[in-house]
Amino acid sequence: RNRIGSENPSDVFRFLVEERIQCCQTRKVRYTERVDYLMQLPVAMEAATNKG
Repeated sequence: RNRIGSENPSDVFRFLVEERIQCCQTRKVRYTERVDYLMQLPVAMEAATNKG
């Protein structure tokens, strides 16, 4: 077990993502939260080693 009461080993990669969305006209903002297991990181094509 990797966490109290958890038998799922993938739980060590679990994290909470908060997203901020803003309306261009009214400037109102909405925040949403979701659980995810993958973190998306932007990488410039020039910096990629596996371009093919």
